[in-house]
Parts: sequence; C-alpha cells; structure tokens
Amino acid sequence: ALRMDRGFLTSAAEGYQSQEAAADFERCLQVSGTLRDDELFATLIALGNYYQVRADLRRAAQVIDSLRRGLEGQQWARSKIDILFGTTAYLRGDLNAAASALEAVIAGVAAADQHKVDAEWSRVSEPISSGCLHLALVALVRGDLTRAEAQLARSARMAEEFGFPEGPYLRAY
Repeated sequence: ALRMDRGFLTSAAEGYQSQEAAADFERCLQVSGTLRDDELFATLIALGNYYQVRADLRRAAQVIDSLRRGLEGQQWARSKIDILFGTTAYLRGDLNAAASALEAVIAGVAAADQHKVDAEWSRVSEPISSGCLHLALVALVRGDLTRAEAQLARSARMAEEFGFPEGPYLRAY
C-alpha cells in the first residue's frame, strides 16, 4: 500500500509520464496478492493510463483485459474500465469502437453504483466528463466540429461542478 501511495504522489507531482510512478505501480502488481480489490483496481487504472500516455497500447490493452477478468461482477468498476478501453481504441484509431464504448459509459453511468475506490483520484477521472472529452476528440477526427464543440462544452460544464483541484484539472485536460 505504501508503494502504491508513493506511486500516486509521484504521478501527481511529475505527471502521468512518470517512470518512477509506473515502476511503483508495476511493483504493486507483482505483489498483488496482498492488495485489496480497490487497491488493485486503482493500481491497474493508473498503470493503464500511464501506458496510454506513453503510447504503449499493447500493454494498455493487457491492463484492460486484466481489469475485465479480475473484477467481473463488480459493476461499480465498469465505467472506469470502459473509459480506459474507449480511450485506447481512440488512440489505436478505431473510432467506431471508441465512440461505442464512450457513449455506452456516458449513458450507463447515471444508473450505476458510484463506488468510490479513493475519493481523491476517482473524481479526477470522473467518467462522464472524461467520456465527453474523448467523444469530442473522436468527433474532431471525424470532422464533426459541431459535435466536438458540444462534447467539449458538456465536459467543461461538468468540470465546473468540481472544486479544486479536480475541476481545474478536468477543465485543463
């Protein structure tokens, strides 16, 4: 747990690209037999985001597969896993899969149980705001500027609902 906390702190200080944070998260996975479900979930989500930012989409996909297999039956996790899947699909250039996954998350989140893995980090990756942001990118690549602007505006409105530091972080992202 200490290694995971250090990884989150390092990531907050150095950003998603921090190799030191990734090393801490990977070490957590090596000793994952001692992690609770929530800790393991948080570690895998952080690691998946790290791989996305580093454009290591093969490893991001492996993390997504691990999340889906390891947390079956835990519906609270689905939206965050599907956001990770949708953004990985976008980065791969699979715009149809990205749009389908992201739209499904946005539609389903309101009905889902909003389990809080850790209040400090789960709000930063708030699924609806993130989904709208990435749907805007899909629309932009497809040349649909009207939809891109609408999704960005929706994401920004949602970011305004959060205080500091989550709101400004989401808005800047």
